[in-house]
Amino acid sequence: MSSNPLTYPTSTKPFSKDVFADPPRELRGAPFWAWNHKQEEEATVAQIDYFDEMGMGGFHMHTRVGLDIPYMGEEFMRIVKSCVRRAKEKGMYSFLYDEDR
Repeated sequence: MSSNPLTYPTSTKPFSKDVFADPPRELRGAPFWAWNHKQEEEATVAQIDYFDEMGMGGFHMHTRVGLDIPYMGEEFMRIVKSCVRRAKEKGMYSFLYDEDR
């Protein structure tokens, strides 16, 4: 039986008390991170450090009404790319959530 390429790396490993006590990033929470105001690149990227300190596995960049920079514009994409880079540095997952834009 071949593995599903869409599953996370540890999904085929047996569950254990050790995994429960200290789950890998892919099994941890990844909150919807509402972007609903002016996003400043440095401050936005710095928030990823807080997610990491809280033990999150990653985050969903979730644009909302009130976003005060052009959606998918140069500034927006620069911030998204910076967030993805920081997530990779920390071994976290990053997702861009777009709800019917």
